[in-house]
Amino acid sequence: MKEKHNGLFYETKGKGEPIIFLHGIGGTHDMFSPQVEVFSQIAETITVDLKGHGNSESIKTMRYLDVHCQSILDLMKHLNLEKAIFVGLSYGGIVTQNFAIRYPEKVKRMVLIDTYAHILPRTLSQIPLTFLGLFITTSALLPYKMLTPFFKKYEKWELAHETIRYNYKTRKKLQMTLQLIELFGKSYLKEIQKLHTPTLVIVGDAIPSIVEKSFEIYENKPNAEICIISDAMDPSNLCAPVE
Repeated sequence: MKEKHNGLFYETKGKGEPIIFLHGIGGTHDMFSPQVEVFSQIAETITVDLKGHGNSESIKTMRYLDVHCQSILDLMKHLNLEKAIFVGLSYGGIVTQNFAIRYPEKVKRMVLIDTYAHILPRTLSQIPLTFLGLFITTSALLPYKMLTPFFKKYEKWELAHETIRYNYKTRKKLQMTLQLIELFGKSYLKEIQKLHTPTLVIVGDAIPSIVEKSFEIYENKPNAEICIISDAMDPSNLCAPVE
């Protein structure tokens, strides 16, 4: 079922325990197609286009994280969900942490994929990752042809390559830039130390600095486990969907 609630596009499939999937920056609910195909057979999957993405409305704000948390909370009330499992990919993982910190009673478990709890570098090895973040922020405003070298990194993973290219062709440029700018300087390391929600951290091993960022979450988050996926990178759920 595809619907909109207060400007938020969402799709539900299957029946059972609810799982809410939150996509990466510039993406849409389709970033979880392989997972929805499997998990909708045993659970109720709920995928959304976060505000400023896909079929959801765009809002002129510099506080998109507030908007995302409120729209997810409203959607849960609309669907009569007391709590759910949350799966957050990259930017969606940041939104998931933010939501869990604000509304821990609403989050039964978390799966955090290729994501961060502290945006700025904490070691020298993480500095290149910051420049990558700056590049992605400005790339939202660059012509598609200028990004060809970036997309070539994904050619070995057909599904991820196809999805990343499509997302950048259809992205909402201004909203993507605003949402990324908001993240700089954000840190949830202290907050997640107080959060006892069972958590699985998943990260592809292709970019060591992102693995390091995932271990920051794992080492600071009580009741957490970590799983490293070989030969994958953000979005690892599309580079290695079976794993």
